[in-house]
Amino acid sequence: MSAITPDLLDNIRSQFAQIDSCPVQGQRVFFENAGGALTLNSVVDCSKTYAAIPDNQGRDNPGSH
Repeated sequence: MSAITPDLLDNIRSQFAQIDSCPVQGQRVFFENAGGALTLNSVVDCSKTYAAIPDNQGRDNPGSH
């Protein structure tokens, strides 16, 4: 008997961005890391937060450090 229920699998899959398809090549299956890296939606959200800071890296102010 598998400990991974359909609901658990759906929950896990829902936490990854573009799990069923590549935005460039379309539908595909990700078997392992050599097939491409899957990214957690929480990482995408965090990256958006920092990418939206309107300043230049290295500039001498608190938003750039």
